[in-house]
Order: sequence, then structure tokens, then C-alpha cells
Amino acid sequence: MQSNPKHQADMLNEIESIISEASSVIVQHTQEQGLCLAIENQYGSAVISMFGGHILSYVNKSDNKERLWLSKLAIFDGKTPIRGGIPICWPWFGSHATQDDYPSHGYARTQMYALVQVEETSDSNKVINTKVTLRPFNTKQYGYSNIDMKLVVTLSDTLTVDIITINKGEETVALTQALHAYFLVDNISQIILKGANTLYDDKLTSTTNNDAPNEYRFTQEVDRIHAFQHAHYSRKQTIKIIKSGGSDSPVQPHSTMQRIEQSGHDSTVVWNPWKDKSKSMNDMENNGYRTMLCIEAANTANAEHPLLLVANQIHKLSQKIF
Repeated sequence: MQSNPKHQADMLNEIESIISEASSVIVQHTQEQGLCLAIENQYGSAVISMFGGHILSYVNKSDNKERLWLSKLAIFDGKTPIRGGIPICWPWFGSHATQDDYPSHGYARTQMYALVQVEETSDSNKVINTKVTLRPFNTKQYGYSNIDMKLVVTLSDTLTVDIITINKGEETVALTQALHAYFLVDNISQIILKGANTLYDDKLTSTTNNDAPNEYRFTQEVDRIHAFQHAHYSRKQTIKIIKSGGSDSPVQPHSTMQRIEQSGHDSTVVWNPWKDKSKSMNDMENNGYRTMLCIEAANTANAEHPLLLVANQIHKLSQKIF
């Protein structure tokens, strides 16, 4: 059961009031996953945990296939970051730049969120677009007193997740962040990645400016940060996860398994923990690495010009899943 910064009944009443006029959003409260919003419209379904604003599931009705990987051993205790889905890393990515004792990947992923707004668009009495806006209960922590954030999740024929940050203060703020998406794959050994083709820093070897492989396949642990030439954050990047079977495989070679479109980022993170690290994680099954691949839209300190928010500047980091 998740712990809540507000009384459970008050929180439920607020959510019920906001969704009362919506037909595509309901409250889902289970012992296993705690308090969630379940969205279903003409094109798909999604589940969002109110703890961390964490997207747990996305199914596109075009093929009724789950797009996201969620660990079978994920911990839902209202304190521990959830393994899988789309964690929200904000307002820093990885370790804090100056404070080693600050929590990894920021504090947005380990607090409850408030539901702010639900908007629906209908066609022929069927909801075709559902937009849900959430906000962390407390964005003013660890010295971050002047920036605010909202999370916008839009379900249509795609799933779009936006982190929108505004600097409400007078001083410039350095911001690193990520949409840490875990994608579900059939077999990581039969996957080719396309679109992450820029120079990368390798966290495992502590090397920088490595050339991306001509054919991006996975045979061991990978933890890479690819710098992205973002043109003042206006350029979109398309990533494809390609399923490619061998000569003995019934899989049709080079069939697109996942397509992801990203913007507002200066880095693309590619991560798979492989066998040994999977075994070392208490919230991931030993062979969990075989069916997941993390593709993260991020702003990182590895970028040539890291993101600096000046006074009143608004920034949107976005990931769209097809």
C-alpha cells in the first residue's frame, strides 16, 4: 500500500471530482499497485501511478500490444522508485552534480502527484484523445525553490509524455532530467536499434565521444549517453526498435517493433543491465534484461551545452510512443 502525503480519502475525493465529467478516466486502487489512474479511449489504454506520476502501462489498440516493460518484482511501497514503465527523473538526472547524498535521478519519482486536469476530445461520441495533467505535491526541495513542473500525459493513437518545467525565479537554473522509458521487447538478442547514431559517452568504460555502431545490436550490458544535436531543442528525433530474427527464427527480419519520437532533449540514453546486473537487483527478475530496453529522452550534464533555464523560461521534454 502506498503512503500518501495527504489523507487518502481527501485525495480520492479530489481525483473523483476532477474526473467526474470524463468518460475515459477512472480511479484504479489495488493492493498490488496502489492508487492509479486508468485511461482508456478509442485508440488505447494506459495506467499511471499517482506515486511518481509513473506510467506503468501503454497498450495501443491498433495491435493490442503492451509497449512498456514493467518488472514482475517492482516494489510498490510508496517510497521506492518503481522498476519499469516510464519513471520521471527530475530535476536532475543520475547523481546530483554537487551533492553526493541527494537521491539518484531527483525527487519527482518518489512522491505523490496531484491530478490537475483532464481534457477529452470526442468524435461520434467516442473519446479519441485524453489529456491528463498532474503535478508533484512538492517541487521545492533540495534547494530548488523557484522551478515548477507539471507532467502531461496524452493518450490518442499514440502515447505522449511531456515534462514541462518553468523557472519562476530570477536566477538561471541548471536542469537535467529524463523520461526513463523501459520498452518491452521479445528478445533483446534479436533487436536492432536505429536512430541513436550520434557520438556517445560510455558509462561502463568511462570513455567519451565513441562512434555509434553501424548496426546497433545487444550482446552485453549497455549504458550509453548519445549527445543529440537538438538545434535549440526544436528538433525531433525518431528512434526505432527493430525486431530481426536469425535464419532459424520464425520472426520476419527487420520488422519495426517500436517507434519513439523525442524532442526537447540534448541526449538519448540507451541502457540494458544484462545478466549480472539483473541478478544484483532485488526488484528485477534474473532474466528481466532479456525482454527490456531503456530508451530515454534526457537532458544531461554530458551535453556540450547543458540546459540552463533563465528567468521565466519554459522547457518541454517530450517522448511520443507509437
